[in-house]
Amino acid sequence: MRTDCLRQRRFASSWRGQCLPELANCGEEQLIQQGKVRYFGLSEAGTQTIRRAHPVQPVTALQSEYSLWWKRPEEEIIPTLEELGIGLVPFSPLGMGFLTGAITESTQFDPEDNRGHLPALLA
Repeated sequence: MRTDCLRQRRFASSWRGQCLPELANCGEEQLIQQGKVRYFGLSEAGTQTIRRAHPVQPVTALQSEYSLWWKRPEEEIIPTLEELGIGLVPFSPLGMGFLTGAITESTQFDPEDNRGHLPALLA
C-alpha cells in the first residue's frame, strides 16, 4: 500500500466513536511511520475536528465542497486551514454540474445519483 496521501473518509460525527483523533488516531500514524503513507488528509471535517486532529497527526489537506455556489468554507474553514498551513482540495467546483449549464428543469437524475435528492437541484 505505498501511497502519497491517505484521506480520512469520515464525517465529523464519526469521530465520536472509537477513533477520536486526539486518542486513537485510527492507525494513520503507524502507516505513516511505516512509510506506507506520506501525508494525511481529512474529508469534510469542521474546524473543531481539524484543530483536534492536526496536533496529533498533521493534516496535509482537507477535501471539502467549495464552488461559486457553495462558499461557506470561506467563513471558518479556509481561515483555519490558512492558519494551520493545511491545503484545500475542493470538490464539486461547478456546483455538482449545476454551474455547467447542463442541468435544466427537465433534467432527470438516475435514482442512484444523490443530486436527485438535493433541494437546490430539484425543479
